[in-house]
Amino acid sequence: MVNSAPFSDLTVPVDVSSDLIREKAQRIAEATFVHVKGEKALFRLDDLTFNEGQITARYTWGLDENDMGHIFELAADLKTLQITVTHCR
Repeated sequence: MVNSAPFSDLTVPVDVSSDLIREKAQRIAEATFVHVKGEKALFRLDDLTFNEGQITARYTWGLDENDMGHIFELAADLKTLQITVTHCR
């Protein structure tokens, strides 16, 4: 879901059956960002939290250095394989 609307499928090559570590959580979050916003958007990870089945992340992003005022938030539920993204609202 992106801004409460269905979005395309995303595949991230990460084994979610083993312990979730920061590297895996960040890989999932970054792959989600790039999938939604594209490879040309600049972004900075501001916050990342994770536990066994949940990842939350917050990015600041923009189209260039002068535009870095946008917020991108995601919540990933690894048990249901559902990721919800909110940005530019």
